[in-house]
Amino acid sequence: FNYYIIFFQYRAIDTSPLSNYVMHPLWNATVKVIPRWLAPNLLTFLGFVCVVVVALLTSWYDYHWVAAGGPGQQDYDIPNYMYTISAVLIFLAYNLDGIDGKQARRIGVSGPLGEMFDHGLDSYIVFFIPFCLFSVFGRDEFSIPLFRYVILVLIFNIK
Repeated sequence: FNYYIIFFQYRAIDTSPLSNYVMHPLWNATVKVIPRWLAPNLLTFLGFVCVVVVALLTSWYDYHWVAAGGPGQQDYDIPNYMYTISAVLIFLAYNLDGIDGKQARRIGVSGPLGEMFDHGLDSYIVFFIPFCLFSVFGRDEFSIPLFRYVILVLIFNIK
């Protein structure tokens, strides 16, 4: 066990054309305009807060997750600005998560603690994404207990 901890090195190889030709060049350009005094962990946390705000907005405006429609729910309406705000916040969260590591390497503070913080908050985001997805796509045949079970499966990776 200790051998694994001492000699483990995280090496992610991303071969996606979208990442290599679009996202990484965008993040490399974006990180140059971020002030050097801004901590990478703050960027990570701000991205996490964006996702939490989207989940809270979705839960507030679509409490029963039926806004996508279905039998008997045609009168249910969510303001259009909520979807715009959610899209902007998810876009910001994704990009903040992409540039935090680049900022850490840029200012020379990258390390295992920051990496653990980043991956830890990314794993908590898994809890909030189903709220947004159920609101967008609806929960037609899903009951609330089944919805909660889906969230538990995502959180704990239960099979």
